[in-house]
Order: sequence, then C-alpha cells, then structure tokens
Amino acid sequence: MQSSRVSKLSGPGGRPATAVWAAAVAVYVMAVFHRTSLGVAGLAASERFDIEPAQLSVFAVVQVGVYGVLQIPVGILIDRVGPRRLLLTALTVMSAAQLLVSVSGGYGWAVVARVLVGAGDAMVFVSVLRLVSAWFPPRRAPVMTALTASLGQVGALVATVPLAYSLAELGWTPTFSACAAMGLLVGALLWLVVRDSPQVQHRRIRRTTSSLENVRVAWEHPSIRLGFWTHVNAMFPVWTFVLLWGHPFLIDAQEMGSQAAASLLSLNAVVFVVAGPVVGLLVARHPRCRTQVAMSIVAGIVCAWAVVLLWPGPAPTVLLVLLATSLGLGATVGNICMEWARAGSPPAQLGLALAVVNCGAYLGALVSVLAVGLCLDVLTPDGATPSSSAYTWAMSTQSVLWGVGVTGILRAARRVKALAEEERRLPIVRYSTQ
Repeated sequence: MQSSRVSKLSGPGGRPATAVWAAAVAVYVMAVFHRTSLGVAGLAASERFDIEPAQLSVFAVVQVGVYGVLQIPVGILIDRVGPRRLLLTALTVMSAAQLLVSVSGGYGWAVVARVLVGAGDAMVFVSVLRLVSAWFPPRRAPVMTALTASLGQVGALVATVPLAYSLAELGWTPTFSACAAMGLLVGALLWLVVRDSPQVQHRRIRRTTSSLENVRVAWEHPSIRLGFWTHVNAMFPVWTFVLLWGHPFLIDAQEMGSQAAASLLSLNAVVFVVAGPVVGLLVARHPRCRTQVAMSIVAGIVCAWAVVLLWPGPAPTVLLVLLATSLGLGATVGNICMEWARAGSPPAQLGLALAVVNCGAYLGALVSVLAVGLCLDVLTPDGATPSSSAYTWAMSTQSVLWGVGVTGILRAARRVKALAEEERRLPIVRYSTQ
C-alpha cells in the first residue's frame, strides 16, 4: 500500500520527491558498484578460476548481454507494475549474486553469478528515471537525470581503489560477502522511503495493444532510434573499458601498477560525476544542440583511443589521462539520449522508451567485450600474458562498431529533422523531436 501521508505532502518536486530520489539513487549506486566490481577483480578472477582471457570476457559478456536483452521486458514491467517493485527485486537478485560469487570456486557458478548481476542491474537505471519523471516537473528532468547518472558513479569509484585494496588485504570471499550485505542494507532504505508516484496508487498503463506492438511503435519513432544509436556509439567504449578490459590493458599493455590503473579507472568516474550535471544543464537550456554535443564527445573518444593505440610503446601518462577523461565525458552522453527517449514517447509508455534507448550501450558493449577477448585469445599463446601489440589489435576492433553506430546516428538524425519540419507545418504537434 502507498502511504497516504506521502500522498498529502508530495507533489512535483519538494522534500518528499527529494527523499524518494535520494533513496533511488542509493540503489543505482549499488547497481553500478555490482556492475563494475569485476573491473579491478579481473586478474584475481583469472587466478581464482584458472581461466584464459576469452573465458574471462564471458563474465562481462553474459552480464552485459542479460542486461541488454532484459531492457525491453523491464521497460514494459515498469509501466505496468511500477519502479519500486523492480528496484526491490533488483537489489535482492544482485546481493544473491555477489554472495554466490564470494563462495564459488568454480567457473560455472561464477558465470551464473554474473548473469544474476546483469539481470538485477537491468532493472535499476530506467526504474530510477521513471521515478524522476513521476516526482519532478518536466523542466527539471534533464538536470535530475544528469545528477542521477553522475551520483551513481560513486559506485564505480568504490569499485576501483577501495575494492582493489579490500581484495588485496581481506581476500576474495570476505570482500564479495560484504558487497552482498551492503545491497541488503540499501534495500531496507528503499522499502521505507520510495513510492512509485505522489499519488496513492501507481497509474498502470492500459493494455490496449500488445507488448510487441508497443516496442515496434517506440522503435519507429526517429527520436528513440537517434537516442539508441547515439547511446551505442558513446557508451560501449566506456563499458568495454570499465567493465573488464581497461584494468588489464593498463597493466599489461601500458605497464602501469595495479593501484595506478585503478586510480585511472576512478578518474573516468570522477569526470562523469563532475561533467554530467554540466552537460545536463546545457542540453536543458539548448535542446537543439544535443546532437552536436553528443557527436563532438564521440569524436573525442575515437581520437583519444587512436592516439593511445598508435603510440609506439606505452603511452605517456598524460595521454592515458586524456583517454580516461574522454570516456568520462562519453558517459554523460547517455543523459542526452534519455531526453531523446522522453521526446519520442507518450508519458504512459516512458519506461519502455527509456529501456529501448538504454539497451543500446550494453548490446554494443557485449559485442565489443567479446571481440576484444577473442582477439586476445587468437594473438596470445596458451598460458602467456597478452602483449602490447595484441592489446592494440584487440582494442582496435571497437572501430567497426563505431562505424555501424555512426551510420545509424546519421540516418536517424535525418529522419528527426524531416519529422520536425513536418510538424512545424501542422497545427498540432504530438511530441517534441528536439
């Protein structure tokens, strides 16, 4: 039952809305932590489970794959049963996954655990954005979305240097058992504070059309396609780097120490935390600049990777810092993509639109992570550490996905522009396509 006290006191914005948002952000922090915990634990996992690079990449592939595949079902469920139930389910599933990985000594059970992490993580971000749309007025949505995404990166910060230290000092089982316990504590906070909306009852959508039909209609809107392909291009290199391959790349190919590599991964999250609200405020005030801002950041990521990979030998620290900075800026593009989802969706089906856009990065990351792992396996003798040249070729596989993504962006952008011109000639405009 929803609390009548919350209903009486709350409206768009205000203290109750801020409390709900803060508790929901805490859930997102935990999701990001669980999601990225393997980033600095990759080498430890290789030793614990005695596996090769391609097998290590399976952890990230199944996690990201499950996340991407579940986005559409999750989007439909958010609109029908409300985000609060999904967030509670997500925390329970991710905590169980971390407990399983803490006691597992077998590779198969560890893969199952990463599947559960992906399933729980899939329910979180779009649920939190659905709460933002329900509790805050539309003019504040871009900034609140950016703040949500930025603050969530606290989880990524905790999953770098502190987690690396805990693994070194306490070991595998105590570290991941503590991760599971933290998730349950956040779940208690969620249960006490979060409600689906200021109204007493969550307004569920009427089932006037099939779920597949709703997905087809959402995908046909060019704003949503533009958000999807931009999400692919800007975000897949971020998750390829953060989820699995960044830490080994910095250690094996760039000859950095473990703590220094973890610190560089932390810089990526710090840049996102600082720049996210700035980009959110910029696109809120100048919505027509969304495409230009997003494509400029993507171009910066491509250039940074090209310079680092083409540099003879280990790249200077300043170039690696610029790479991490560009990836941090790339993560802010996800906030822009969510505004395209809002522009192309009626309010009752916003959860589905957000989910369609959000799955772009993770489907792209699935392909990229697996391609890097397979390339390293092909270029590295059995039992040997991948060489710098092997990493150069493996990381270069990202260029293929960038090419596909840019093609999708250009086609969708042309359709958005054409639709905007059509709507300016009509007396009634259904949705904004900025």
